[in-house]
Amino acid sequence: MITLGLGRVHPDPAILAGVVMLYAARIGRVGELGHDAGIRRARLVVFTGAEQMVATGQITDAVTITSLFRARQADLGDV
Repeated sequence: MITLGLGRVHPDPAILAGVVMLYAARIGRVGELGHDAGIRRARLVVFTGAEQMVATGQITDAVTITSLFRARQADLGDV
């Protein structure tokens, strides 16, 4: 697996000092889900599919949208 840091993002309106570190990872396959970690379902989509999901309102959380944007800026979207 290859991992690349995409920087920090403040997911709240700066009321709190919370910071999230963003990373991109290229993985070859998805194994068993971490049910003990609360993961119930996983969905694989290609990068452009995820961007389309943002455009159509299927993905609305700021951390995911920022991650996609920064990955696109780092030229990771089409590889």
